[in-house]
Amino acid sequence: MKRIKLTVAYDGTNYCGWQIQPNGITVQEILENCLEDLTGKKTEILGASRTDAGVHAFGNVAVFDTDMRMPGEKFSFALNQRLPEDIRIQKSEEVSLDFHPRYRESEKTYLYRILNRQFPIPTERLYSHFTYIPLDVEKMAEAGRYLVGEHDFKSFCGAGAQVKTTVRTIKKVQVSREGSLITIEIRGKGFLYNMVRIIAGSLIEIGGGMYPPEHMKEILEARDRQAAGPTAPARGLTLAGIRYKEETKPAAKSSSGNYAVTVDGKTYQAQVAADGKVTVNGKVYVVDVADGKAAPAAAASSGKAEDLISPLPGTILKIVAPAGTVVAEGDTILILEAMKQETEIKAEKGGTVVKVMVEVGNVVAQGDALASIE
Repeated sequence: MKRIKLTVAYDGTNYCGWQIQPNGITVQEILENCLEDLTGKKTEILGASRTDAGVHAFGNVAVFDTDMRMPGEKFSFALNQRLPEDIRIQKSEEVSLDFHPRYRESEKTYLYRILNRQFPIPTERLYSHFTYIPLDVEKMAEAGRYLVGEHDFKSFCGAGAQVKTTVRTIKKVQVSREGSLITIEIRGKGFLYNMVRIIAGSLIEIGGGMYPPEHMKEILEARDRQAAGPTAPARGLTLAGIRYKEETKPAAKSSSGNYAVTVDGKTYQAQVAADGKVTVNGKVYVVDVADGKAAPAAAASSGKAEDLISPLPGTILKIVAPAGTVVAEGDTILILEAMKQETEIKAEKGGTVVKVMVEVGNVVAQGDALASIE
């Protein structure tokens, strides 16, 4: 028996959400039917995000167990031959049997698209929310910054949600405009029922001048659904992707004094510093020599963190100073490729690099936070 992980993209227009239900066709139902056709067995698929009716996805994640001898990466091809055109597997791979798409620590990124112009565009009607009221993107972005961090998001929780706590952590809220299309990007560790759509509805009210940006703080503090804006329509929402925390296996010490650190199935030999830290591919881990385990290095708990800002969009090629490195004012923190030119980001002051906000290979936009230093 093996477990196969699927990265699934779909147009949610014609479906009653992800999860199987008696009232209509769902994405999970279609996937399970196609999988049964492929394997000859009825197989349950577990999804990471149970998106609502009309919500789209670029990269929802699901898993299933099978004893079929087909290699993991081939399931995407076999399933795509059977799936309708509005559902496509972007990637399939074998993962460990204990991998659970909902319970494994992860970060989800959602996009909410708003078409803001005098008249609607028919081809955008299924993938964005239309409003003719002029929206102030700068005020929306200012309001969104109140949401970043760990807060009680009870005001942004839809009715009927059954959760132990409404406290969640949001890592990023970014509002941008390209022509008449406004995109709200929200990244966090977990979301409540309808949370992103209620945030979008609240930002639209602020952008339209109904409230000032600081009203978002008042909504948070109220802890009352009635204090927030309306739930924005489902068609504007897309689950952009889910990123899981890396799997790190115990580190074994070799005869040379190095540690064999296994990260995502690959083993690296690395020396351990005096403070117990070891760097693998630009990422810092802490080795507990007593039990031989390597875990991601924790961020410093003291000192004021200050963001370094990307001057241009691009793809990060190399992190010169990984987390935990002491830097002086003017030191290079990282190098990124932007419009085919290399740009060095300098530390604004001396200190310890506490946290790298984006990893090597990630695409960043102008103004994104790249790293924090103490």
